[in-house]
Amino acid sequence: MADNRRRVLAEVLSIDAWHDPFRIDGRTSAVHVEVSFQQGRMGGDDAKVPFTFRIGLRRALLTVKLEEPLAIKRPSVARDIPEKPAELSTFLTAKKVAKSNISTKGELNPSKFSLAVSGGASFDREATKEEQMKVIQEVPRILATSRPRSNTEYAWDLQPAYEELLEGQPWHPTDAPRLEVRHPGSFLKIDPTIKVTLSCALEDISITELQPKPAGLVETIKHAVTNDISYAAAVQYLKTVLLSADLRVDKLDGRFSDLSIADVLSKAEEPDG
Repeated sequence: MADNRRRVLAEVLSIDAWHDPFRIDGRTSAVHVEVSFQQGRMGGDDAKVPFTFRIGLRRALLTVKLEEPLAIKRPSVARDIPEKPAELSTFLTAKKVAKSNISTKGELNPSKFSLAVSGGASFDREATKEEQMKVIQEVPRILATSRPRSNTEYAWDLQPAYEELLEGQPWHPTDAPRLEVRHPGSFLKIDPTIKVTLSCALEDISITELQPKPAGLVETIKHAVTNDISYAAAVQYLKTVLLSADLRVDKLDGRFSDLSIADVLSKAEEPDG
């Protein structure tokens, strides 16, 4: 991409990061990350690709890494979404219960999740609109669990609460900074960097609705592609897209293969005036 500091798989997410100007008076600088997930379609804009497919994320890991000599002010780290660990545990348990009661063709949805949260409710019925609205209003759409890494690195595991795929924003980017950083207190020739990355395992990428393009573009393969071959072809195309954006990609030869889908440097937000 033209800006090497901002690399992203734009089909499934948008991301931005900024921080308060570094201070040498002992005060800290807040680091903000805005990220929004969506489902996208790939292959349509590339004439060399004979198919299209829908893509989304089941889970992702957002990491903020500081360049030394910056250091994290640990009490400032945004830890749980929701903020109460007991509530987070309740929601994760409800999600597990709901998924265990879904048929092989079913999908997690607000109705099933609502019944699981209520406890002991029959999964033979659909939750009422009132039950669903209560859950939607009380439960974040995306649950974020903090993962400490080191004195200069922190991560957040992101997963949908009551849907199959990540959709929307996990937090308010301005009101809920990810953390605050301390500057060493002396002038530096070059400001140290703050790097924000978003990664996931191959198994956390949902690839569906893989379809050949209109006849004439895919005559050589449209009758030969099986589901497995189609999935493999989609993964290889995805790998090509990521590599073209200079994003890190493993071999992608197993479901636990790891790949980077966003790589952004935080920029200093100058004060007004």
